Parts: sequence; structure tokens; C-alpha cells
Amino acid sequence: MKLPIILLAFTTMFIFSSCEKCKDCQISYETLNGYSISDLNDAASIMGYSNWDAYMDSLYPSEELCDDALESAENISESTDLDGDGTNDYRVYWDCK
Repeated sequence: MKLPIILLAFTTMFIFSSCEKCKDCQISYETLNGYSISDLNDAASIMGYSNWDAYMDSLYPSEELCDDALESAENISESTDLDGDGTNDYRVYWDCK
């Protein structure tokens, strides 16, 4: 009688310990150090998009990420100098909820 109970306990622990941790993620960005969002929107317009958000959404659609992929995405934060003045102007990262 104890064997089925022990087997059930181990099975239950395995099921709950193997659950995936998932979140819905979308790419997000922010301008830094006074860089103008209108410059980004102008660049997107030249490429045929209504604004920078539409451009980013076309490159990086929202998606559900789980486990290692989720952890990797949440650790990404890239900044860059768009105008070449030596100061980072723009940061992109995954926003996961």
C-alpha cells in the first residue's frame, strides 16, 4: 500500500518541477541622453514604416518565450551610438510579462 503512495508522490513532484516558466515578450526600446524619437520615426518613414514602433514590430514580433530562451531574452540590453558622437543614444531590450 505504501509503494503506490510513494510512486504517486514522486510522480507529482516530477510533474510540478518540470513545468515551463513562460512569458509573453516584445522588443522594446528607449532613447538615451536626449536623443530624439522623431529621428527614429523619420528613419522608419524613409524605410516605408509609419513609425519606429512599426519597424521594430516587423523585425521582432511579440512571442512567448520559455525557460532558457526567456532567461536569455531578459538578459539582453544593447545600447548604441546612432549619431557617432561617442554617447549612446538608443537602448533595445526584451520586455517580458
